[in-house]
Amino acid sequence: MSGSTVSCWEASTPQLKVWVLLGLFIALAPGLALAQQATISAADPLGSITSSKKTACPAGGVSGGVCYKLVISCPHVADMSAHLKVNSPAGTSSGTVIFGAGGNGVGYYEKEFIFGETAVDSVLSGGFTTAQINFDGLSQGWMNGPGGPRKLACRYATVARWVYDHIRPSVTEALCATGNSGGSAAIAYALAHYGESSLFSMVELTSGPPQSRIDYGCICDRPAVSVSCHNGLLGQCYGVKTAQMAIDQAYRNTSCSSAVTSHSRVNAGIFLKDSIDSTDASLSYPTTDVHLVFGGKDTSSAVPLGQYYADRVTSKHVLDCVADAPHSLPDVLDGANKVADDLKSFCHKQ
Repeated sequence: MSGSTVSCWEASTPQLKVWVLLGLFIALAPGLALAQQATISAADPLGSITSSKKTACPAGGVSGGVCYKLVISCPHVADMSAHLKVNSPAGTSSGTVIFGAGGNGVGYYEKEFIFGETAVDSVLSGGFTTAQINFDGLSQGWMNGPGGPRKLACRYATVARWVYDHIRPSVTEALCATGNSGGSAAIAYALAHYGESSLFSMVELTSGPPQSRIDYGCICDRPAVSVSCHNGLLGQCYGVKTAQMAIDQAYRNTSCSSAVTSHSRVNAGIFLKDSIDSTDASLSYPTTDVHLVFGGKDTSSAVPLGQYYADRVTSKHVLDCVADAPHSLPDVLDGANKVADDLKSFCHKQ
C-alpha cells in the first residue's frame, strides 16, 4: 500500500499466538458491534404525553373506574387528546390490559360493542387492571390526519407507553392489549414500527389488522384468497366507503378511495411504506405472545389482510376463529368471552 509500512511477524510460541488473536478480537469488537447495529432498523419515534389530568368518568359501563384526559404530542402530526378509563381489581393485580375500540379508536370498548362491557368486566374480575382508550377527534380518532396511518399510529403507541410507565401497579407485571379491526391495527403498528414488543407480553388482535398492506386494500389489484375462518375466497380490497373512512382521512386526500376504482399505482410506494408490513417492519416479537381471532361471519377485507399479517409474523403466534362472530367480534357473547378468556389465560410475562 502506497505511503504505509506493513510489518509481518510470527509469534514464537502457541500461547503468544492466542494472546495476539485475542487482542485483535478485542480491538475489532467495537467496530463489529457497530456494523451489526447498523443493520437493525430503528423504531419510529414515540411522542410524549404533555398533560395528564384526572377527570370524571362517563356514566355507565364498568363501575369504580378512574378516568384521565391525556394530551398526546407526536412528531410531524397534530396534537390530540384521548381519555383513559382505568379499573383496578379487588386484590393484587395480575397484569394490565389495554382495551381499544374498533375503527379509529373512538369510544370506550365497554360501550362500542354489544358485549364489550362483559369482556372488560370478566378480565377485571379475573384479577387484571383494565385500561380503556377513547381517542378524541370526532369519528377520525387516532387516524385523524394528515400524516398517514404509520405516523398517526404514534398516538396509540405513546398512550401504551404511558400506561406501561404510569398505570401498571408493579413494574414486574405484564402489559397486554386487545383491539378490534382498526384497534388491532394500532397495536400491530406499535409492535412493527414503534419497538413496543418490549412492552407487550401478549396481544389479542381481533378482526384484523386491516392495514397490514394498505397498497393491497387501496389499489385493489390483488386476487381473492382463501382464509382459515371462512369457506370460500375473500377479497383484499377495502372498497370505496372503507377507504374513505379509514384511509383517506389519514392523508386528508382521496388517494385511497380513488385508487379503489382506478387501480392506479401512483401512490403504491406511499401505501406500502405506511403499511404495518412495510419493507422495514419488525415482524419478530420474541417476548410477545400474539393471538389473532377472526369471526366466521366476517366477509370483509380485514380477514385476508389480517391473516396476511399473521402469516408474516415469524415469532410465536396463534390464529383462532369464532364461528358465529361478525366483523365486530365482541358483538356476540362467545366472541367477547373468547377475548376475555385468552387475556386471562395468556397475559403474563413471556
